[in-house]
Amino acid sequence: MIEGKDILKKNILFRGLTDDEIDRMINYLNGKVVQIPKGNILKNEGDMMENICVVLSGDIYAQRVDENGVNCIIQIFNPGDSFGEMNAIGGYPMNVSLMAKDDSSVLCLSAGSLFRHEEHVSPFAAKVFHNLSLVLARKAYYMSDKLTDRIHRTTRQRIQDYLSEQYHINEQREFTIPLDRQDLADYLFVDRSAMSKELGKMKEEGLISFDKADFKLMISMPITDKKPEPEENSGK
Repeated sequence: MIEGKDILKKNILFRGLTDDEIDRMINYLNGKVVQIPKGNILKNEGDMMENICVVLSGDIYAQRVDENGVNCIIQIFNPGDSFGEMNAIGGYPMNVSLMAKDDSSVLCLSAGSLFRHEEHVSPFAAKVFHNLSLVLARKAYYMSDKLTDRIHRTTRQRIQDYLSEQYHINEQREFTIPLDRQDLADYLFVDRSAMSKELGKMKEEGLISFDKADFKLMISMPITDKKPEPEENSGK
């Protein structure tokens, strides 16, 4: 039904499912693929969210404009990432807007379909519920962890944490970040000029080198340990 199932398998929601089971799950949850042109809004702050969504291509920004008109990027959803779980299941309105940074495609799964057969939960449905609980736990952990970091970290520490995260993702010291300078400042919740000044200092100190979005971490650049994420209990 859906091409590129390898993208879906990156998400915990589809953990342990065969290709046939993924098709079955998509059908079970009335799945449909939605195309979102670059710059278009999928949901505005205050809108209701009926679907659990998985990014198939492009990037989706969860962002919010504060009372001073400053845009803050709360989270970035890349191919394989999902969003909307808590709002769709809990019936909560969106507290952020969702915008397509690039031409994007999203698989939308009906949250309401999860509960249409509550009187009899099949082994397959139980697997879906189990994976969903892991997704929700991971989301709660991520947001709590990010909030803690942002409250107490300096601009330099936030930059170092982000570059360390990209190092772990790319598994090498040279990489291209997916954000321009303004988006990076919005994502780190810092002033762009202050961030640019700090990047310049780090370059002068021999911690990093960069050219636009291309970065290289020098040996002297401290690498933050990769933080553990909630995983399935092995029972051991």
